[in-house]
Amino acid sequence: MITAWELYWLTRLDAMNIAAIIVAAICLVGLIVGSIIYVTTDEQALWKSERATAKLALRVSIPCGILALMALIFIPTTQEMAAITVIPMLANETVEKDAGKLYKLSVEWMKSQLSEGTHNHGEK
Repeated sequence: MITAWELYWLTRLDAMNIAAIIVAAICLVGLIVGSIIYVTTDEQALWKSERATAKLALRVSIPCGILALMALIFIPTTQEMAAITVIPMLANETVEKDAGKLYKLSVEWMKSQLSEGTHNHGEK
């Protein structure tokens, strides 16, 4: 049985992925800008604070970007988590025996949704 807590987090997964994408993009910008400033300034430059700022940007951007990318890899989307949650329930043999036609209808519906999703995905 799916609890209300699980449903809540199921609906929040896409927001987490969007937040991770935003953080990764900000880190990428910080990495690019920090690298450009670090490479273009000399060690004996008058503006040593620029080089220190570039080092700080690189020190923050790299670990932050790695964490954001790891979040994107390991946090499933809402659709993926729904499949992870529902498919084991459908695969349960006792459900298949007890539900009979209802189980077969749900399997057919899932197959049609998956086939429609692959066809519609190419159109978008």
